[in-house]
Amino acid sequence: MVAPVEHYPDLLLDNLRSVAPSGVSDPTVVVLTPGAYNSAYFEHAFLAQQMGIELARAPTCSMKDNYIYMRTTRGPQRVMLLSPYR
Repeated sequence: MVAPVEHYPDLLLDNLRSVAPSGVSDPTVVVLTPGAYNSAYFEHAFLAQQMGIELARAPTCSMKDNYIYMRTTRGPQRVMLLSPYR
């Protein structure tokens, strides 16, 4: 039997948010991609779009005090990463 997958992005996002560090009530989750030349870029972009989250490239992220930050127009924003590199 083949199970439907249309709710997978919602379930994945719910699970990622549920493992946010304590004290973080509304975590910002992003998909980290090495960029358009990566063979899995389409999957990264599709998953981010389906979950309604940002697709972040490594050059737009930095680490400070053991936290990852993504550059935004409003300054650095702490994020949780969905990364193939973990």
